[in-house]
Amino acid sequence: MNTYFSNFLAHLRSVRGLSECTIENYTSACSIFFEYCDSVDVESLAEVNQQVVTDWITFLYENGRQPSSINRYVSLLRNYFNWVIAFVPAMLEMENPCAAVKAMKQPKLLPKYIETRVLREILDKMPESSFKELRSKAILVVAWHCGLRRAEMLNLKVVDVNFNAKIIRVLGKGRKERFVPFFEECAAILQRYMCARAHQLQFASPWLFCTVSGDALNRQQFRWIIQRILLPHVPAELAHPHILRHSFATMMMEKGVPIQAISLVMGHASIATTMRYLTINEDFIRSQIGMAFGC
Repeated sequence: MNTYFSNFLAHLRSVRGLSECTIENYTSACSIFFEYCDSVDVESLAEVNQQVVTDWITFLYENGRQPSSINRYVSLLRNYFNWVIAFVPAMLEMENPCAAVKAMKQPKLLPKYIETRVLREILDKMPESSFKELRSKAILVVAWHCGLRRAEMLNLKVVDVNFNAKIIRVLGKGRKERFVPFFEECAAILQRYMCARAHQLQFASPWLFCTVSGDALNRQQFRWIIQRILLPHVPAELAHPHILRHSFATMMMEKGVPIQAISLVMGHASIATTMRYLTINEDFIRSQIGMAFGC
């Protein structure tokens, strides 16, 4: 069933230059599909048709998968079949079984976030007596103050941080480069972390956020660090890396930063993505409009 999959992943890395985070998403989605096919005795890609994909979607939904996750899986699987049809001679006449599958409807949920007051209290109480403690504090302040994605944080290198200009060079989705500003508090914590990092590491490491041996943190380690920081203070549903990005955007909106500026700093491909944060705090929006009318 997955005879060609390793070649597909190699294509994603070498030709399309996708990040390891994206590669992991493809691997997860397609592996789930391959396992399902094995369970219903679909033995080869040639046997996969639209009905098989539709039945798989039903199976996922009945077993608790959310429509947003299912839609993402189908999109990734569709891309895999597009590659198979284009590059595997035996599959040239095959029709993509995902081509006519419609996305599941899903409720438009507002992004959740942690209030600025709570994040401020967490940051102020964090200890700084060791390399790991300072690394955790630096991770929190950069993720919150700069609104970076997890993959962007993990890919940061020491050379990407310009302390003189107070700018971080970020490679976002599609390896698009952008420059994100940071300010005094973030700079001070980062500098204290860099001092502890220099004392901790026996060998030079290019990675900004690294392990005690200098290796880059992986996704699981990064998530564990964020959970350990946040779980004593917020519900479990808010204790994950992306919540800090939402919290950054919400804080910027509430401070009156123009939406175009927020969109550029966050690396959104479309300003429509940033517009989601306009509807988070209705009381705040009402108060701002009321001020315009002298209310």
